[in-house]
Amino acid sequence: MSDEPDITDSGWRTSSRSSQGADCVEVNVIDTANEH
Repeated sequence: MSDEPDITDSGWRTSSRSSQGADCVEVNVIDTANEH
């Protein structure tokens, strides 16, 4: 249970950054706007 939110918050972001990098920036912006 505690693994799910953790991966979406830290793991997912870190994974996307290492995998794509530039694409992660766009995804991060959308993610931040969605949270707000």
